Amino acid sequence: SNPLFPPPDEDQPELSRRAAATATMRLLFSLLLPPLVVALLASSKSAPDDGEKICDASAGPDACPETGSEAAGRLDVWRDRWAHNQTGWHKTEVHHVLREHLPQLLSFTPHPPRIFVPLCGKTTDMAFLAGIEYVGEVLGLDGVRTALATFAEEHPALGIDVRDGAGEEAGRFVRYGGGGKLSLLEGDVFDVD
Repeated sequence: SNPLFPPPDEDQPELSRRAAATATMRLLFSLLLPPLVVALLASSKSAPDDGEKICDASAGPDACPETGSEAAGRLDVWRDRWAHNQTGWHKTEVHHVLREHLPQLLSFTPHPPRIFVPLCGKTTDMAFLAGIEYVGEVLGLDGVRTALATFAEEHPALGIDVRDGAGEEAGRFVRYGGGGKLSLLEGDVFDVD
């Protein structure tokens, strides 16, 4: 039992499960929905013209020969935004919903959890999560190395090196770590399986 995050009240297990589920959904929607909306808006700007052929992957393996370049193009939008410091979606403080609900969420885990932060950018939430003793591992994923490098620069105590050649191959990703419980993956979030 973790003294910072006590187990749920055994007299009201259903209420506790419902409260945990509600807190989890609020956390997910508040943390993930804004970046997904931004991603959708950005991808809608690069929609094909009326005359362009739209790839139908269900038509067979040769129907979409440009799949790799489509992924690169999707990431190019974000690389360009990072290159021009157009990252207004980032907050300087830990997300208030995460601070508010994390103790309750962690109280339901029997073991220190592994936390995955997709589309992480340079969010301070990762350093916050890694600083909590009961959290086992934090893994951030972003397709833009500049985002990961900026995070590493803003949190030097974590000792993460994102320079060329500093990472190790991890399937379709490059993994950067500083020996602590926080690691960063560089790659396309759509390659996660």
